[in-house]
Amino acid sequence: MGIRYRKICGTFNKHYYHIFGCGAIGSSAALCLAKHNAKNIALYDNDTVSPENIGISMFEDRHIGETKVEALKGILESGGTNRNIQVQPHNGWLDPDSSFKSYKDGLNIGILCFDNMFSRKEIAGLCFRDKFDYIIDARMGREQIQLYTVKDMKTYESYWYPDSQASTDTCEEKGTPDVSMISGSLITSQIRKILNKSFYPEEVCFHIPSMALECNTMVK
Repeated sequence: MGIRYRKICGTFNKHYYHIFGCGAIGSSAALCLAKHNAKNIALYDNDTVSPENIGISMFEDRHIGETKVEALKGILESGGTNRNIQVQPHNGWLDPDSSFKSYKDGLNIGILCFDNMFSRKEIAGLCFRDKFDYIIDARMGREQIQLYTVKDMKTYESYWYPDSQASTDTCEEKGTPDVSMISGSLITSQIRKILNKSFYPEEVCFHIPSMALECNTMVK
């Protein structure tokens, strides 16, 4: 890895990333992190790759029928920049009895990419229970991407809303390659700010038609 590239990537390889949901947003975020020299990535999803996943996510035709976590593991191992990358695939349902390992030698960052808002809230609670340092919740609609980066459950709940208030766009309407890749890039940008101990916005709203970016509540 070149010197300039190492400076860009900083200390991504010293921390731990837990990606919940490996569809459009999750697979894009995972690959972007792997391109930034991330070493420790845990993947959580109980689904398999199907034809409708091709194009809007990082999967290819050859992955159809594989579990998303195993297929994405292979993509990260071949497409990442860290030859020592450690990808942990978890293929199965998550419930209130699930537990997640947090590590003391780096930050533990949970990235929520599920479609279901109740599941997001439930996983956020489990992550904070298990001593995670940050939760990044990425929500994608046809015309807007919302990103919430928080350090405690109380703050997370202030940004949460039920599924009845979430986007009603179908996956085909909101799941386009450009939107998913922008989402993955925004997530990685937030993480870079955290690792560099810079100020970052708790709330990011990106309006796709106008390309307008709104950032609220700068914290450090």
